[in-house]
Amino acid sequence: MAMVFLISIPLGIATLIVSAAALPGAIRPLRVRKLDVLGATLATLGLVTIVYAVMAGGWAGLGVLAAGIALLGVFVLHQASGR
Repeated sequence: MAMVFLISIPLGIATLIVSAAALPGAIRPLRVRKLDVLGATLATLGLVTIVYAVMAGGWAGLGVLAAGIALLGVFVLHQASGR
């Protein structure tokens, strides 16, 4: 019964070979980039806050939802600044 899941191994290998041939520039990065810790933190906190607000619901969730939207707004501004 578990043998059916083994089909993904040759398909994955074939996908890697085809993508390496079709996208030669995608394998090696053009330049090294630093991790945007502030941007990642803002995006994560904003999305987690919005998901929590939707799950909590009610009037208390509206304030949390507004905070999540504000965090995502700050994230967009941070990304637009190009830092």
